Amino acid sequence: MEKFVILDASSLIYRSFYAIKNLSTKNGFPTNAIYGFLTTLRKIIKEIKPEYICIAMDPEGKTLRHETYERYKAERKPMPPELQAQIPWIKRVISAHGIKMVEIPGYEADDIIGTLAEKFSKEGFEIIIVTTDKDLFQIVKNGIKIYNPAKDLYLDEKGVEEFFGVSPSQVVDVLSLWGDSTDNVPGVPGIGEKGAKKLIKEFHSIENLLSNLDKLDEKYKELIKANLESLLISRELLKIRTDLDIEFKPSDFKIKEGDINEIRKIFEELEFKNLLKELPSLEIMDKDYRIVKKRDEISKILSEIKAKKRVSIKVISSSKFPVGAEIDGVSFSTEPNRAYYFSIMDGEMDKSEALEFLKEVFEDESISKMGHNLKLDYLILKSN
Repeated sequence: MEKFVILDASSLIYRSFYAIKNLSTKNGFPTNAIYGFLTTLRKIIKEIKPEYICIAMDPEGKTLRHETYERYKAERKPMPPELQAQIPWIKRVISAHGIKMVEIPGYEADDIIGTLAEKFSKEGFEIIIVTTDKDLFQIVKNGIKIYNPAKDLYLDEKGVEEFFGVSPSQVVDVLSLWGDSTDNVPGVPGIGEKGAKKLIKEFHSIENLLSNLDKLDEKYKELIKANLESLLISRELLKIRTDLDIEFKPSDFKIKEGDINEIRKIFEELEFKNLLKELPSLEIMDKDYRIVKKRDEISKILSEIKAKKRVSIKVISSSKFPVGAEIDGVSFSTEPNRAYYFSIMDGEMDKSEALEFLKEVFEDESISKMGHNLKLDYLILKSN
């Protein structure tokens, strides 16, 4: 299953800004958020090795949630000027690495993440959301997991329940009772994290809780009755949308070759000496070298060969002499930086079935074949 990583830019940028202190150029330009974001991005690419990657950004100005609640984020302090100055640089370095950013006026990054995760998980991708924000726990399900780089922690459905105390489907109900002072989401004043989790564990959902108010302690019952409107508004504000009308296809997010010269220039200007030393390992290339063993994988590759009408081939065998040589596998390549080794000896198909698959290519005269010592490869295949 191919990995599709979606980064929550805002949570990672803010965390980097406050976690890394006193980092700036000789001229005093702050670089802590840029550096922290970059090192996280590098770690993701190096360790997770995704085939696809997207960076979701929050837009400037109001979003759809302000239509629901005018005071949404009203008391949030403005972005510090030292951080604001670094945002264009972060966008520049993302672009230099060949990674697509998604920033849509009116739509928060959480809703973009939710929509893309839902869409591409249904298309068979393994979705990994990189964030430090607990709000996104609510969209975790089969095929969608969270990676928190601050804690180096992966959370699937079971992981969310162990870490946060409730299942992903119950997260939004806990947050709705608890509220969020950072975003000016009121919740139910007087009910904190502990109380919210206790109530949802007992009654499972907001709907069931409201249907059983008479069973609550007097304190909780009166708080909820007095703040029912705030509770329902909070739930609407905190519910992440997964149905935005935005059109993207997987190829939009395929990792591409970065502009190494631009990356070097940025690192030099920002005086990132350590990253400059490691630059070769940061270069993102559109490369795909794999061992394939399954029917569906080899079938997909053969379809690609037929479509391109050309292939470079190398047969790997137990001997360089055709007579008695056993085929271990066959390597294919249809373009630079992309090659596959079809392992026959330990693959899903037995030898006879594998050779039947290969006959489609080798006997198709419309496909151009290239390779070193093709005559030997032909004789080895024929003898098998």
